[in-house]
Amino acid sequence: MTKQVLLDLEASKYQVKGYAGEDQLGQALEGSDIVIIPAGVPRKPGMTRDDLFDINAGIVKSLCEAIAQYCPNE
Repeated sequence: MTKQVLLDLEASKYQVKGYAGEDQLGQALEGSDIVIIPAGVPRKPGMTRDDLFDINAGIVKSLCEAIAQYCPNE
């Protein structure tokens, strides 16, 4: 989570914590009622929209699988 997104969410009424890296993903998701995926990888020079979509779709897929594993009843 970027610092800006974390600051925006900290201003809300919800309890917000920042985690980084796949090794902390389970800890970040466990018991969550809401999961927000704020962004993906930015488009780089020479990258097609299809390339960007494939990379970001892979990121979302892995996050959704982790969501199903760590907070399936939420």
